[in-house]
Amino acid sequence: MPRKTKLPGLEPSTGGDRFAKVRKEARRVLEILQKEIRRAEDDLRRLVEQARIWEQAIGLGEALPAATGTRRGRRPKAAAGGDTPAPRPVRKSRAAGPRVDWDEVLRSLPEVFGIEDVLKHPGAAAKGKAQAYPAMTRWQKAGRIEKVERGRFRRIERAES
Repeated sequence: MPRKTKLPGLEPSTGGDRFAKVRKEARRVLEILQKEIRRAEDDLRRLVEQARIWEQAIGLGEALPAATGTRRGRRPKAAAGGDTPAPRPVRKSRAAGPRVDWDEVLRSLPEVFGIEDVLKHPGAAAKGKAQAYPAMTRWQKAGRIEKVERGRFRRIERAES
């Protein structure tokens, strides 16, 4: 029968675990790192809140995201060549244009009309359907038009003084 030999570093006191000391030290280092991360996050939250207060004081409003600690929304897509996010395209705001006299639009319509007739007026066409439909609803509530059939309306002539 072969003899059992003791391997160096496998003393009975350690239970045969060579890396017990290493794991214990790694746990201690990990705890220290986690404390430092929490402290840095708290400092960052305070700084963001302070910056927001200064922005509001000088009239910039809400330029920084809310200090909730987590980002909202989707992550930006990566560029084709790397892992940096692709720049977002700049959105141009649509010019409001001149005000539309919706009473004039109503006067220009035929006796029976639909949305397509409303949009033939240049002012209404510039605003689009998104504002033409609410105008028609206002006319209907004011009793200036009535519904004839689906999508068709009739102007109600009234004596103006």
